[in-house]
Amino acid sequence: PTPTLTPTAPSTATNTPSPTPTGSATPTATLTRTPTATGANTATPTNTPTSTPTPEPGLRLNEICPDPVLDLNLDGAINQYDRAVEIINWTSERVDLRNYRLAFGGIDDQLCLAATTNDAPMTADLTYLFPRYSYVRPQGYKVVFGESLVDLEGERFDIPLGSTATQVALCDPSGRLLDRLVYAWPGKAMCWARVPTGSGAWTVQGQTLGVPN
Repeated sequence: PTPTLTPTAPSTATNTPSPTPTGSATPTATLTRTPTATGANTATPTNTPTSTPTPEPGLRLNEICPDPVLDLNLDGAINQYDRAVEIINWTSERVDLRNYRLAFGGIDDQLCLAATTNDAPMTADLTYLFPRYSYVRPQGYKVVFGESLVDLEGERFDIPLGSTATQVALCDPSGRLLDRLVYAWPGKAMCWARVPTGSGAWTVQGQTLGVPN
């Protein structure tokens, strides 16, 4: 007998739905700015030009050399007479330094007043009074060597080495403080100097008396 073909229903594809994401799914990362803790240096440095300080008009202390090893005053000997203080004139006029003072002493805000009134024994013998014909040209330097230093009574004294904290003050004739430096010994042959000249911070360096620091 001839076999009978029974048609078979075609298979039907079943679409099984994918599960719907729930709250437990992995979140998408979001870029956020996290504040940097204070004091943590994590920022990438950038090159920012540094401006040169503008000098204030007037007279300024510019350099002090309390322990030189060269014959700075050119007298043929190397001794305490070669110690030096330099003043710079940041004005457009020549300045007459007559009756201005350089005062040396401890850390005292009244050092200029004491130097002017001569009422403080600790500073009376460490004050130099500029004599007549002491001039400093505009934008120029005035170097005072140890050989010139005499106190208000005419006795010679030396620029302190700075073995202990020492102050040098520049005072005008009325006793007003123009500038000062509290210094320690900078080392043999070294000086305290403003860098840049007349306007910058005090820095230890080799002597540059009479020329820019």
